[in-house]
Formats: sequence, structure tokens, C-alpha cells
Amino acid sequence: NHPMVDRLKDPIFFIGFPRSGTTIIFETFVQNPELGWLANYAEMWPRAISANILCRLLDNRFIRLRGQKKQYGIVRFGNRYLPQPVEAYAFWDYFTGIDFSHDYLIGQKADKAACHRVRDALKKAMSYQGKTRFTTKLTGPGRIGYLRSIFPDARFVHVIRDGRAVVESLLRMEFWDSKGGMDAPFWNNGLEADSIADWLQSDRDPVVLAAHQWNRIIETTLDESRALTGEQYVEVIYEDFVRSSRTVTNELLLWAGINGNAMESKVEKRGARLDDMNRKYLEVFTDKQIASMNRIMGPMLVQHGYAL
Repeated sequence: NHPMVDRLKDPIFFIGFPRSGTTIIFETFVQNPELGWLANYAEMWPRAISANILCRLLDNRFIRLRGQKKQYGIVRFGNRYLPQPVEAYAFWDYFTGIDFSHDYLIGQKADKAACHRVRDALKKAMSYQGKTRFTTKLTGPGRIGYLRSIFPDARFVHVIRDGRAVVESLLRMEFWDSKGGMDAPFWNNGLEADSIADWLQSDRDPVVLAAHQWNRIIETTLDESRALTGEQYVEVIYEDFVRSSRTVTNELLLWAGINGNAMESKVEKRGARLDDMNRKYLEVFTDKQIASMNRIMGPMLVQHGYAL
């Protein structure tokens, strides 16, 4: 145990638009044994902080039982009850007392009561896990200002991928359809009126809607990041990670001040396939849809090194 350690010092938040590679990059990073994270138990039973003891019992230097995402292959029996890092929006909604999951939270700060609830819950979770450094992943809006009101020394890793590939991948996801992402903005208080009007004029094309949301989320996250130093904020280009996952992960560990080297990631065995997936949108979308994406996201794509 580490009774004198500040378990919430310099917490690390991985942020980025869904389907940008945040999961594989985050899960490669958190193989480091120093790091604790919000587990699936925080999503299933957000108030049951003591359930985090299961992380300690099932995932330690003697036993290595972690749950696995289905996209990585066949999962073992009882997989959903094995510890694995998740975004745990049920946790954030409950302890912040707001609709954290579905809002950009631009210009918003947590009140003192919410700060206390969140920090107290996370300290207990890290204590049950026996970990000394907290990290987590949150997709969608960056929510940097709000999170910094709770964690003033927070660090942010912003994962960015070619927005056209992101849109193509997103529209294939069951959750995007089932939760209304094809028919309305997925997050509140973010898209501007002219973007909404452009989407409506496209006969509510889900491609146009997703493109505007990608662009707006990158834009607002970059705006919020301008208040941070290089020690507090770093961008990771997904395509760089695919080319050399260990190099990128080692650079992140060094940036975060964490000892140790990156372990093998699943992406190392699948890199070529993932590279190919980045251009699948050319086969799936119409010329009109591709032109719309390039128009909407073009300046942001070029800014991050993507060719139109």
C-alpha cells in the first residue's frame, strides 16, 4: 500500500473523437503496472467503489486476468466481469452530478461538491487497486476546462486520426445508430447553427453530420488546449502509432514521467490492415459525400498533415 502517495497527482486523460484509435493507444499505454484506471465495474456499479479490489486480485504480478474487447478476437467465458479499462460514463455522470456523457461542457467548471465527490471516489478506487497514478480515456468532446477544474495538474493526450476514416468507421458502429447518432447531434451544446443548417440542407446525411461533429470536437479541444503547456498536453497521430506503436508509446511514457518501456501491442500484428482501413471511405462513400467531408474538415485535415 502507499498511504502517503497522492494517487491523483498528474492524472493522465486520453481524449479524442470516437473511432480515432483512442482505445488501442490507451490500452497499450496502461499495460504499465504503475497505472490505475476506471474499470468496467465503475460502469456497471458506479457507486460500488470497493469493487475495484477485483482489479487488484485478478490483475497483478502473479495473476494476469484482464478482460478483452471483442474486436481483438475471441473472449474468454465471464469476460465482462474481468477487469478492463473503460470510459465509465456512468461513473462520471453520477459523481459529477451533471450530464457529463452528452455535453461539450464548454466554459463549464465543476462546483466544489462535485470536485470532492469525484476526487474522493477516484482516490478510493486507486487505493483498492493498489495503484499510484490515475489515467483514463474519454472520447467525444475534450472537456479539458471542466476536467482541469477538478484536476488542475491533469495531463491530456489528444489522439487524432484522419476524420474521413473516422466517419466511415463510426457509421458502421451499432452504438452510433442505436443511440441516435445517425439522426441528431450526439453531444449537446457544441455544434454551431451554420453546421446544423448545412447538415439539414444535405437532407440530413449522416456523413455530413458526423463530419461536422469531428471538425467541431477537434476545434473546441484545440481551443481548450491553448491554456496548457507542453507538459500538460500532447497530440498523438493515430497513423504514427500504427507505423510504430512502441516508439509512440515510449515517447508518451517519457512525456508522462513514467518508468518502463512499452509492451507489445495488438496493433503491431495488424498494422498493415489498419493502414488500409484508413482509405476505406473511398470505396464506401459517394463522390458527393467525400466532397462534403473534404469541404467541412479540409482545413483541420491539412493542419494535421492529411492530404485532400
